[in-house]
Amino acid sequence: MLNKINGFSLLEGLISLSIFSLICSFLIPGLFKMVDTLQTEKQKTMLLQTIADESNLLLHDNKESNKTIGNLTIQKSKTEGVWQICAKSATFSYCSLSDQK
Repeated sequence: MLNKINGFSLLEGLISLSIFSLICSFLIPGLFKMVDTLQTEKQKTMLLQTIADESNLLLHDNKESNKTIGNLTIQKSKTEGVWQICAKSATFSYCSLSDQK
């Protein structure tokens, strides 16, 4: 009578595990890079959204000011009739100009 073997042998399990490990070794660094890129883009988007919000407030408030919101610093200043709104975070800075009077 033939013995019927159900399941995997040790060799088949080791080969499957090594293939799985190789695939993970290529995918995990890409995943970390993607998460880092997403965090950077999120910070940039928050910075630009804050500048957009402050630009809308500038229509109603014509005073120079400095403001800190979380880790963002926003500065509104007027030079030669042109308003400049600058926002700075730990990693980015961006300035926007407006000719509002």
